[in-house]
Amino acid sequence: MVLEDDPAQQVLYREMAAAWSLPVRLTLVSSGYAAMNALSDQMPDVLITDLRMAGIDGFDVIRTLRNAVRKLAPVPVIVVTGMDIESVRRRRGMPADVPVLRKPVASGELERQVKLALAGSEAKRV
Repeated sequence: MVLEDDPAQQVLYREMAAAWSLPVRLTLVSSGYAAMNALSDQMPDVLITDLRMAGIDGFDVIRTLRNAVRKLAPVPVIVVTGMDIESVRRRRGMPADVPVLRKPVASGELERQVKLALAGSEAKRV
């Protein structure tokens, strides 16, 4: 699942995922509210999220997701943001296991992070 409110960025995510060596079923949501609704139906294998958006932002979605699945294996999260790392720390920080990538993110780097997230998720389930 990708949470991104910028339509141009959504197009880029579709193009990147189509070129990856992973079998991807991409779900795009454009708001924190839509993400929360989608997450209530089914947990994704990985959540890629922006942080800044109107209403429920990426920080809120990550916090809610982590609290909701605390007793279960957590859904791996990857942040892709235009914010600098220091601003993220000042704003509310980020869980230690959540990589924060800066926009514009290279497709190869995002694919690498998704593979690492999936590998870590599988290791936790064993």
